[in-house]
Amino acid sequence: MTDKKTIFSTGEITYDKEWYIKSGLAVKPVVYTESFLKEIASNTVGSSLELTHGNQTNDVIGHVNSFDFIDGELVANVNTNESLENMGFSPEFSANFIDKGDRYEAIDGKLEKTILTDSPRSHILCNSVEGGSNMNEELVNTLNGQIKDLNKQLAQKEATIEANKKKLQAYDELAERVSKLEEENNSYKAQIDGLKPKAEAFAKIEDDMKADALTRAFGDDEEAKKKFENLPLDQIEGLAEYRENHKPANGVGANDMEDPINPDPAPPEPDVADKALEFYKKNYGETPSFLKSEEGGQ
Repeated sequence: MTDKKTIFSTGEITYDKEWYIKSGLAVKPVVYTESFLKEIASNTVGSSLELTHGNQTNDVIGHVNSFDFIDGELVANVNTNESLENMGFSPEFSANFIDKGDRYEAIDGKLEKTILTDSPRSHILCNSVEGGSNMNEELVNTLNGQIKDLNKQLAQKEATIEANKKKLQAYDELAERVSKLEEENNSYKAQIDGLKPKAEAFAKIEDDMKADALTRAFGDDEEAKKKFENLPLDQIEGLAEYRENHKPANGVGANDMEDPINPDPAPPEPDVADKALEFYKKNYGETPSFLKSEEGGQ
């Protein structure tokens, strides 16, 4: 026979435990890439064809040559008198293996020999067409199991993709909210910056009004001014008004005045100044210094 047969396909294979023990590797899939099989096709002149099943001596039953790599498969001419019906090939490679975490990747390969078998490692029989009806039941079950596992892995990957999409969407929404909050914050900062000159001007006016009210309330008594400068402006204004409104008239005392029409009038309601004086005495336990000086002078 001289028509080229598929010797091996790209993909991954999980070997029996003895193979891993012999190779000194942990049990996980071994991946054979296009570049690996292209290198085999380029560097291999020929290979012996041996029979393993039912023949413990591994008799050479033919020869394999003219290797090529076509459509992801290592192909070659197979010369043998053996029937290839329901048979395939399991090449034995010597190679180095790169640990990829969940698998190994074969590199720097060399084809040692080719085995004719009814259970080829590539699961491709010489008389099958893309896994058609000529495949035996064991291989069909094996392929169906692999397809089931691949579908499960695909479903898991799709679920992971959807979960990541949702996380990305939530992140985008959060980023949009943060952006809006930053815009609002910048707007508030601009408003505050715009109000600062007005606030400073108002504070200056209030300080001037306090200084004037303290002078009217305490005159030249700097110690009293300093002591009470932290009172609210309206209370200082009340003390100043009280002092201005209760200075005794020249030559007439406050007790010397009588109302000829109503000699015993009802006491008037305390005004703001009276309330300020009452507040002052309640909180500081004494009469303001300007009243003390006036009372002493009476």
